[in-house]
Amino acid sequence: MLAVEEKTLYDLEWDRVVDALAAYTATVRGRARCLALNFFPIADEAREELERVAEYRRLLAEGDAPSLAGVNSGTRELAATAMKDGSLSPAELNDVAATVEAANEVRAALLRRGGDAPQLADLAAGILKLTDALDAIRWAIDRERGEILDRASDALGPLRKRVRDLHGKIKTRLGDLLESSEVKPLLRDAYYTVREERYVLPVKAQEKSRLKGIVHGASATGQTIFVEPRELVEINNDLALAQMEVEREERQVLRALSRAVAEEGAAIQANLEVLVRIDVVQAKARFADALGAEKPELADEPFIELRRARHPLLILKGIDVVPNDLAIGLDYAALVLSGANTGGKTVALKVLGLAALMAWCGLHVPAASGSRVGRFERIFTVMGDEQSLSDDLSTFSANILKLNDVLGRCDGRSLVLLDEIVVGTDPTQGAALAQALVEGMADRGARLVVTTHYDRLKRLAHARRDFANAAVNLGADSLTPDYRVTLGVPGASAAFRIAEKLGVGGDVIARAQALLDGQADQTAAMVARLQEDAAQARREVEQLQVAKRDQELARAAYERKLKLVESREREELFARRKDVLAEIQGAQNTVRELIRQLQRGAAMSDATEAMATLKDLEREAEEAARSVAPPEPEPVKKSAAPVERRPIAAEVLTPEMEVYIANLDQKGVIVEAPDKRGMALVEVGRLKMRIAADRLRALLPGERRIPQPKSSLKRALVEDALPEPEGTVSVSRHGALSCDLRGERVEEALETADAFLDRAVRSGAPFVYFIHGHGTGRLKSALREHFRKSPYVRSFRPGERGEGQDGVTVAILKDE
Repeated sequence: MLAVEEKTLYDLEWDRVVDALAAYTATVRGRARCLALNFFPIADEAREELERVAEYRRLLAEGDAPSLAGVNSGTRELAATAMKDGSLSPAELNDVAATVEAANEVRAALLRRGGDAPQLADLAAGILKLTDALDAIRWAIDRERGEILDRASDALGPLRKRVRDLHGKIKTRLGDLLESSEVKPLLRDAYYTVREERYVLPVKAQEKSRLKGIVHGASATGQTIFVEPRELVEINNDLALAQMEVEREERQVLRALSRAVAEEGAAIQANLEVLVRIDVVQAKARFADALGAEKPELADEPFIELRRARHPLLILKGIDVVPNDLAIGLDYAALVLSGANTGGKTVALKVLGLAALMAWCGLHVPAASGSRVGRFERIFTVMGDEQSLSDDLSTFSANILKLNDVLGRCDGRSLVLLDEIVVGTDPTQGAALAQALVEGMADRGARLVVTTHYDRLKRLAHARRDFANAAVNLGADSLTPDYRVTLGVPGASAAFRIAEKLGVGGDVIARAQALLDGQADQTAAMVARLQEDAAQARREVEQLQVAKRDQELARAAYERKLKLVESREREELFARRKDVLAEIQGAQNTVRELIRQLQRGAAMSDATEAMATLKDLEREAEEAARSVAPPEPEPVKKSAAPVERRPIAAEVLTPEMEVYIANLDQKGVIVEAPDKRGMALVEVGRLKMRIAADRLRALLPGERRIPQPKSSLKRALVEDALPEPEGTVSVSRHGALSCDLRGERVEEALETADAFLDRAVRSGAPFVYFIHGHGTGRLKSALREHFRKSPYVRSFRPGERGEGQDGVTVAILKDE
């Protein structure tokens, strides 16, 4: 298991990374889990988490990710209270119901996507579907106002009605008193109010003896006395008793609902734990999207290989980060990073350390696809000013103590990150000591990255095969950092040039150069030559890449011109095909008329002639169809290697899910979920059959059903002329000019469409058909919006009758 000290996490600014991650959580407990993010002890667990994050990112991209907005982290404590015979308030019961409801919705949403998000579906399968407490609460408590409804019990409604009636009766009596000639002169004002839950009148203090009743207080000035008239005492008593009965009934309702929560309390708490795990996954997915990160490959060996890596915190700041290829532990065990004082070396150092941490806690890494992160058991850092005033240690002493501690504990499973080691002492002695410490760590098998200005360490890569140099350099003229890491060459410190740019006088610079010894001159010259060679090599590579792109563009232009002649022939073919279809339609009309004549009793000679005519028409149609037949698509070659397909749990199988039938070597669609015997109704081609659930497997990533072609070309052409039933889509009738996108996710479908359009334009086709079906309409809308911006498409329209209608989009292509 990866062990990381607090000092290492501090040096790598891990707290800022997890703070940024926690901002994407939807629950309090999910946020706490992210802030205390754990590293997975087992590689398979880390891989599963990385895949769950990848699956959730796909759901986010498709707009099909479940919402966790209703989950209340405090539900755990509320369930515990109910399980201890506590009574929950209406608002607390609503919180419990919202969490249970959200759990049921998340479970259903993720199980529905089990075919393409199996890891998330497995996680969601741990959520128990609960309905008893939820239904009881939703029946008894108003969702918006949080009040107990009259229907909550048989007695509550009538009791509340009695209270309302008594209120009305009292207010009527009070209204009469306010208008009474005997009472009105005694009042401070013509109104009534409530004191101590009793209706009272505001009586002038000097007139209180004239109105018989019970006094319930006075105003702040003492000028008004609040009196409950004697004639209202009994009815006020009745109201108080009725209100107590209502309150007693409401308490009984709340106790009953709390008991219902208690009965499902353990399951509610268990579901909440799964929801928190899903919350962490969705936070990791959103965080990865914000970083533009990719899922890394995990390995058991201790190494890191990052392609186009970037620092996550710089990305979150909105900085245009320069990506770099970084590696340690493959071709070399130690990497010496050198260059000017611009921060680029430390950034590269931290990128490697953060990648090792992020990958093993299930976070995608801000690097390109194909990046790999191996397994380390310890990560050590020595960076920054280690000075300790409390221990009376200088910068040098503290640095040496830390380095010696790392030297004693590192081994072949350690990643050691050293930033500017052995500072604060004589440079010559410091460089020698730094080399000895670095070599000692490398000899113990540690994977080591060190930033330095010491020439002695830069020369190590030429003395030891397990060491390599890398440079983070300045622009030659601007002296500004480009943050590009160049492997294989050391970096120049450029102290004199930077000092001169910062205003140090030329005489001082000249004196400093004169003080350099010969060896330093030689080292500086060597570094300069290596950097110039590396820069020249990089320029040559860029020139070759430009030449390659130009060559590809020229070849593409040539191919388009070559296809131009073919496109004209195709246009003639399509025009001829239209004429043939018209001829076939006319032949069908003739056949129908002959059949009607035979049915009306035509003579045998007429019947014989009609049969001969019919055969002639069939022969002409067949010949005409062959003459305009589009090229048949090449058959798909099956791979000789067996493909492992994942079994699907019976409870995950839902209607419209696409599956692979193992014993038939066919793909199909679930029509009905498995029954009690475990038999599911599956549509295979045009057949529906009952198949055992244990014979059904998940489709491979990117795989979709392939529709069966028509039995003959003649049938396809004839069907084009026949009216099509409303709402149907014919897959094969457009032949090589059609692209079937049904079953694909939106992002995949758009990529497939672009590739098909590119081939169609290069082949000279004037138009093509895209078959997307009806479904939810999301794919159709996305496709047509995409065509509005496509450089290939001049215009588009829905399919007409005979073309698939609105389940097909016809794209008219631009001329070359």
